Amino acid sequence: MENEENQKLGDELDLKLIAKEIFEARYFLILATFLVTALTAIYSLTIPNVYKSTAKLEPVVSENSSSMGGLNSILGSFDSSLNQKIGKTQQALEIIESKDFFNKIYSKDDFLIMLMTYKANLPGNTIDSEIYDTKSRSWINGKPSFMEAYRKFYSEHFTKSAPRDTPFITIGINHHSPENSKRLLDMVLDELDSYLKDRDSKISEETIKFLEERISQSNQYNKMYLSQLLVMETQKLIQTKVDSFYAFTIIDSPRIPEFKEGPKRAIICLTAAGFTFFISFLFITILSVLNRRVTFSPRSFRLKVTHINN
Repeated sequence: MENEENQKLGDELDLKLIAKEIFEARYFLILATFLVTALTAIYSLTIPNVYKSTAKLEPVVSENSSSMGGLNSILGSFDSSLNQKIGKTQQALEIIESKDFFNKIYSKDDFLIMLMTYKANLPGNTIDSEIYDTKSRSWINGKPSFMEAYRKFYSEHFTKSAPRDTPFITIGINHHSPENSKRLLDMVLDELDSYLKDRDSKISEETIKFLEERISQSNQYNKMYLSQLLVMETQKLIQTKVDSFYAFTIIDSPRIPEFKEGPKRAIICLTAAGFTFFISFLFITILSVLNRRVTFSPRSFRLKVTHINN
């Protein structure tokens, strides 16, 4: 019992000692937190603003959405089963981030110039002359590689959101220029619709060709059924040619953002202040355990570490 009481008393004394040392080092805590927060605030002002343009999309689902829709009842289709599992929304997101799709927009000079040549410290939408020469319309050090542009776009500019319980997709483009963020997003949406149109158009053309060959080789009963499938695929092919928004309905169109997306300077400063205070607190606590004390004199502006017994 006596040992337990002595241990409790020792713990209380240690806590009181630590609390006392923290109070003695209050000026050090305040100074360290203030200096780091001030430096962080100054640094945050050098970080350029980022603007984000977004668009909300809803996938278009039709009776002929399956690439081999009519043939499923005859031959069965693993593709149809797979599409039901992953969903059209997830499929679209995978396509958007695929290298095959990015290759379509990578081939557009306007897209690549906005992506690779813009510098935040230049006024307006000025192109960096050290990267691209507007007069000769050529790249100073050669056209950026495909993978370089791909990584930059998807790591720094592209964002996506697709809640599991809804079919909606929200796509965003971050850029230092609010105008360019919208332009890039418009280009991505146009190319995505065109990409899906071309893909489904080729599939429908091949399917129609296959059905026409089967019709010429089939009996009267099969000809009637295959003809119905041919009409369905022909309708789908027509849709790929005439629909302005073939794959998606745009619920919320892209706009030029008026407010910055980041950086969150207040959060950055508060995080720096909290982290500095915690580290300083831990430093003082460790020193007190080692019978050392950190002291700071506001008048003489001197900082020193002394023995607690002094």
